[in-house]
Amino acid sequence: FLTRQDEYSRLLQLFDLTDTCTENDIKKAYRRKMKELHPDSGKSLNDQEMVEFRDLQEAYEKILTMRKSWFMGRRR
Repeated sequence: FLTRQDEYSRLLQLFDLTDTCTENDIKKAYRRKMKELHPDSGKSLNDQEMVEFRDLQEAYEKILTMRKSWFMGRRR
């Protein structure tokens, strides 16, 4: 069973980041990974790479959602 913090750390590791990263670091890492895997990059992706591409998109969205809920909660 993963806690939210454990899941957050695991998701960050997909982008080679740690818990101390900033939102800007996350955006840069996401763009770098997407540039490598994006189907429009000129290379055709195999099925595994397409799955990885979608997984990274979902991970990025989840990371931002988690950060938003944590930081919004701290302001109250």
